[in-house]
Amino acid sequence: MFIQITIFITGISSSQKIFAQEKINVQKISITQAVETALANNPDLQNAQLSIKESKLAKKGVLNFEPTQFNYHHGQINSMLIDQSFEIDQNFGSILTHFKNGKYLNEKIALSETEYTIAEKQVTVLVKKAYLKWVFIINQYKIKQQKADLLKEFVRITQLKYNLGESNVLEQIIAETEYASVNNEIQKIKEELMIAENNLKQIMNKEGDYIPESDSLEIISLNPSTDTDERFSSAILLNYYNNLYLIEQAKLNIERSKFFPEISAGYFNQEINNTPGFNGWSIGVSFPVWFIPQNVSVQQAKIESEKALNTLEYQKFNIEKEIENLVIKLDQLQNNLIYYHENALIKADALITMATLQFEKEDIEYFEFLESIKTALDIKLNYLNTLFEYNITAVDLEFYIK
Repeated sequence: MFIQITIFITGISSSQKIFAQEKINVQKISITQAVETALANNPDLQNAQLSIKESKLAKKGVLNFEPTQFNYHHGQINSMLIDQSFEIDQNFGSILTHFKNGKYLNEKIALSETEYTIAEKQVTVLVKKAYLKWVFIINQYKIKQQKADLLKEFVRITQLKYNLGESNVLEQIIAETEYASVNNEIQKIKEELMIAENNLKQIMNKEGDYIPESDSLEIISLNPSTDTDERFSSAILLNYYNNLYLIEQAKLNIERSKFFPEISAGYFNQEINNTPGFNGWSIGVSFPVWFIPQNVSVQQAKIESEKALNTLEYQKFNIEKEIENLVIKLDQLQNNLIYYHENALIKADALITMATLQFEKEDIEYFEFLESIKTALDIKLNYLNTLFEYNITAVDLEFYIK
């Protein structure tokens, strides 16, 4: 069972205020809207839809007869007189082969539809990961900005103490160096944020200036079944490999059906001694007498079918283990998040508050103050990294299950 927790990193300004002022016509966008936009604009999905259409069109042409033969004769055909005749012949092929071709094309349609679903899921995964990375960097900024605000106050206090002769220049230099360092980190994060937003726009295939609808990083709620067989049967990739196997089976059945006789029919009309009206019908059956070449084709198709079955069985095992590993990893990360939520984050906030008050009252030295701040903010950054890793793992697992 996976619980749902929402953690807000407080005490700092919203990134919507920080970054919106640098843009014009900013649009708020949620992760759901980002996914919908990408699905509507992605060319791979459009091509996958065209592949489905192409497969369905091929099904309409399943009854593909050979060209109709028309023969006309004029001359001394049946007597010394000049007569004329014509005949029409049509080879209808093997009825069984036509039926098996139809089954094959049905499997092709099913494969195209599965490929579309896979492409849709792949795009969804890419969008969610890009969006989560975007919000993750925003929250990194928020923590670094919190550190900068604290160090700015630290610089002010050390400057005041220095002016009063209560501290030496070394304390002031350390404070200013730490403050400059965190500001440099903030500038780098701003650049990373621009890259993250561009990556999201690239996947959505849409230009514009965006900010997340909510910049609070939330835990993705996911409740996979505890039934391993059920989880496994829902894997879309397994459907894909099963489709490939069924196609090879259909090809094998087509080759076997070619042993079945082909049927042809014809009509003729002729004159005899200049007397018209002699006509009739003909029906023919043709079948291979030399079976070896076709038998070779059947054996080759059988080998391809066996190879596809081996691949299916391997992927079945492989996907099952992949899902199990993702679930185990998700459980581990969730336990870490519970620890942070119920323990570490609370202590981190308390540590910052206490260290700030004690430093202002001169109960601790500046080195203790810096160490306390670093420890508290490292806890928040570690929590943020764990939360991001959890969400990415959950998105990976979503790909496999319905």
